[in-house]
Amino acid sequence: MKDAHGVIIYVGKAKNLRKRVSSYFKAGSQTFKTTVLASTVVDIDTVVTRTEIEALLLENTLIKAHQPRFNVMLKDDKTYPYIKVTCREPFPRVFKTRIRLNDGARYFGPYPSDGVLNRIVALLDDVFAYRKCGNPLPNKVCLSYHLKRCVGPCEFLDAQAEHGRIIEQVLLVLNGEGGHVITQLGTQMHALSAQQRFEEAALIRDRILALKKMHAVQHVVLADTRDMDIFAFAAQGRRTYISVLEYRGGRLVNQTGYHGTRATADQGLAEYDFLNQALVQHYLVHETLPAEIVVEKNPADAHLLAQWLEGKYGHKVEILEPQKGVKRQLVLLAKRNALEKVRQGDRSMLADKADAHELLGVLKSEFNLRQLPRHIECIDISNLGGRVVTGATVAFYDGRPEKRFYRHYSITLPGNKPDDYQAMREVVKRRYAQNELPKPHLLLVDGGAGHVAVVLETLNRLHGHETDVLGLAKQEENIVHPDLKKRTPLSPGHPAHRLLLALRDEAHRFSNRLRKTQFSHVTLRSTLDEIPGIGKKRLATVLSKFGSVENIAKASLAQLRLVEGLPKMVADNIYRHFHASAAKE
Repeated sequence: MKDAHGVIIYVGKAKNLRKRVSSYFKAGSQTFKTTVLASTVVDIDTVVTRTEIEALLLENTLIKAHQPRFNVMLKDDKTYPYIKVTCREPFPRVFKTRIRLNDGARYFGPYPSDGVLNRIVALLDDVFAYRKCGNPLPNKVCLSYHLKRCVGPCEFLDAQAEHGRIIEQVLLVLNGEGGHVITQLGTQMHALSAQQRFEEAALIRDRILALKKMHAVQHVVLADTRDMDIFAFAAQGRRTYISVLEYRGGRLVNQTGYHGTRATADQGLAEYDFLNQALVQHYLVHETLPAEIVVEKNPADAHLLAQWLEGKYGHKVEILEPQKGVKRQLVLLAKRNALEKVRQGDRSMLADKADAHELLGVLKSEFNLRQLPRHIECIDISNLGGRVVTGATVAFYDGRPEKRFYRHYSITLPGNKPDDYQAMREVVKRRYAQNELPKPHLLLVDGGAGHVAVVLETLNRLHGHETDVLGLAKQEENIVHPDLKKRTPLSPGHPAHRLLLALRDEAHRFSNRLRKTQFSHVTLRSTLDEIPGIGKKRLATVLSKFGSVENIAKASLAQLRLVEGLPKMVADNIYRHFHASAAKE
């Protein structure tokens, strides 16, 4: 389907195209998404394929090529690292990569973090004597050979068979079949021990222990040892996520997934449409197919997918939608993972500018703002009984933190009495009276109607300032408009409301960081000022030696007396201050 400019806006397939296309224009049965689509499309092109499976694959190819706005945009977790085994080389290598090529190599992952992957690669390097060097092979053996961590293919070309056997074991381990390798190594260890080759047997023993340690990293184990992949779906607003849990031999060996962006936040779009696309995309690039694919909801073309997968991998696969039992629990686990990924997307703000402008447009229309609030700032005051008062302003641009606009303010209040209103006045003057930084389109105040009024009054005294102001009340987290009759029309779960909450939370975090630092300094001064003979210079000397008040308190009298430039009498006073009961004894 194309719009008035000839841009492809939707790709779909159907056995009966007439029936499928007419459903988009049928009155009374449309979701919001199909209503918008039907009002936008002006032309339709068709492609005839020989089989339904060809149509299934072509649909996926066209969606990835043209990225139509009314199809879900699935993107796999490409930023995560993989382990690559270069199977087509005479002496394959094993290493970490973030780039996946169609080069005949075996890829395992993606892994959830560099830390996990680095630990696994290090264990593999310790356990298996494959070559660790790059291409081309060097002319002579290196230290790895002498440490028995490589079979030395650079000098001993007849080692190809031995190296190949080692790589086969590596592939088994990475495929979740480490138990078989442990059994093989155990047999080899006992044989070497029987031949009284104890040093070699001990080396195999250490490799078995390392493999067991690596095996233990995969901590979720099932009684059912059949291979299976678990798929579940979650959506929030325009963002979607398909979570994939891969079980091999009853053990969770990998977790991955696919981010998606919908054209609208319409909930009427069927989840299995996303799952259909995710399944095709997933198995187009994966080298292995499990015996079972367990899904939250059967995809629209489950039978076609099963036929295609059988033809591609050479064995049958069962696609299941469990209603109860262990597999249903696994689906719920995958669902929780998917929901967490979507929520992480909320916490990291917005996926793209389309998301941002949609939510910011809601704020503009709901609160009659003068302009689209692309640049929003939030003021927060952190007050500790008037002794330590700090302020902070943080900024979001298009829904994302803009840290170059963050500012901290140390505030001194008259008489050291707590006064949030006075502190807020000072921050507004210091931040918005100068022209060093651009002025925000919207200013969010952490507080209720009184705080909003104080900020507006202060801003009005600054000439040429046309910033809209909203408050976020502390108790029920209602959004407060300067017109007190207009409370928030947004429900607490609305994405635009969550955006403002995230901005307020970021302001809290940033403000508290300075308050904690200053409080520690005030506490330090109040603690050490009581000690006779301590001044600023001696305080700096003691701190540079011990690093903190806690370390000073733990120091022995001998350690204190050794501080260069600190008189013996002052060292004794510091020790007595922190060890009063011990001094009496």
